[in-house]
Amino acid sequence: LDVTQKGFSQEQQEAALESLLEFCHEPSLMQDLYLNYDCDMNCTNLFDTIMATLSKMAAPEGPAVMALNKLAVEGILAVMEAIARKCGSSSKFTRSSSETAGDLSDLSDTDSDDESEGDLNAEEGDAAYDQLGSRWQTEEAHKVAQERKRKKHVLQQVAGEFNRTNREWMRIAQDLDLFSSEPTPEMVADFMYTTPQLDKTQMGLYLSKGPEDRYPFHAKVRTSFCTLFDFKSLSFSESLRTFLQKFRLPGEAQCIDRLMEAFAAEMYAQQQGGPEEAPLFNSADSVFRMAFSTIMLNTDLHNRGMKEEKRMSLPDFIRNNRGLNDDKDFPESFLTELFHEIKGNELQVQKEFMQVAEVLRQHADGIPAKHWG
Repeated sequence: LDVTQKGFSQEQQEAALESLLEFCHEPSLMQDLYLNYDCDMNCTNLFDTIMATLSKMAAPEGPAVMALNKLAVEGILAVMEAIARKCGSSSKFTRSSSETAGDLSDLSDTDSDDESEGDLNAEEGDAAYDQLGSRWQTEEAHKVAQERKRKKHVLQQVAGEFNRTNREWMRIAQDLDLFSSEPTPEMVADFMYTTPQLDKTQMGLYLSKGPEDRYPFHAKVRTSFCTLFDFKSLSFSESLRTFLQKFRLPGEAQCIDRLMEAFAAEMYAQQQGGPEEAPLFNSADSVFRMAFSTIMLNTDLHNRGMKEEKRMSLPDFIRNNRGLNDDKDFPESFLTELFHEIKGNELQVQKEFMQVAEVLRQHADGIPAKHWG
């Protein structure tokens, strides 16, 4: 939709609007866009974006009405007609034109005041929503869609406050009924794990806040956050990569230590309930050491400022990890596979962390001694 903005010729804008009009005239397309995008937590509000663009283009900038304005109005009317037609196609929605017009506002309303929607039976509602697929034909599905849209709007509001480092974001979340009671570490951890709009840098800073005696709530959130991952079915490198993709590691060594310690404890705990073969790691500290060693390897192999001859080789990596599994060696096959996996697929971390990791690589005593036995 960028082509409809200023900077493009009138001919280009008209061509873009004419193409958009073709979609607007499809009876089920606008409905499908709303259900599959605007009511999905992980997608952009595509229906809202289209309607906002058409509304903006429909208003003349001067006294004269231009072709662009007429095309935009035609698009809005086409969407309204398509919605009315879909409502009228079901006996449950056969109403007068005035009642139908009232329903149109429901489609775009992101702040529904209907308290009964919150009491909707989740299983029945989800079943109705899933069974219809791209056909919005039941009142139950209507309610489910509106509730999902309302919750998405609330999540976006709270995520915006969190991203702006507003210390009142939890109170705001409670006021908006995102948290049904006083927020617990489990609630906050689930919010961070499931909300895609959160700023990953701010997430890393929040989760790594310490020390624990001064910030016990953050420590509990950090622990609960780690329990939401399923490491049992993943290899070590996949587990570490999955964990680090959820947020951005801070650039402070102590913050990195807290996050890696929480990761190591959870991965080791889940490993104990895994397959019958002997676990790879002998303790949570072994997981911690290997996580740091892997991060150092990643820094060494992918630091663009390092000369090629100084990069860590496979024999170097194997030698550096001797005795780190509680005074025992990790299997050479595991280290070899890990080395090539990291070499071929870089762990994505921010620039500030790479600088800290480089310091830790050069000064091994910078890594907390409690984990090294």
